[in-house]
Amino acid sequence: MASNVAAAKQRPAALKSNRRCPQRVQRNGTAPSFLCLAEAEARAVPAAASSGDDTPGGVTVEYQRKVAKELIQYFKEKEYEKQVLENQAFGWVKKAEISNGRWVMFGLLVGMMTEYATGKSFTDQVAITLTYMGFANFDV
Repeated sequence: MASNVAAAKQRPAALKSNRRCPQRVQRNGTAPSFLCLAEAEARAVPAAASSGDDTPGGVTVEYQRKVAKELIQYFKEKEYEKQVLENQAFGWVKKAEISNGRWVMFGLLVGMMTEYATGKSFTDQVAITLTYMGFANFDV
């Protein structure tokens, strides 16, 4: 019972506050496999300091290796998530919005130049185009 109380006191503050780790993009329909830093610290509890141990706080090399591997995996998955978001092909993505905006600006420029050259407004130009294509019969 005393060891449970001591283990609870060593728990990181992030776990005491029940703060959840951010969700990740799931790969192949499986649950996310990353650990947030607080969970990594809680899982890799350092070994207790023995009387002959001269490392500060009882932190062993094995503990440091374990935490380092978990952190490496965590940051690799963060990089993967960043690449997934940057290379998104469909939806509201930055590349599509820039392309659409450029095409709209080009269309408006062509419409204004045609209006200047023909003397017809934009709505008259649409009516003429629809009449010539045979979709409608406007009296222009």
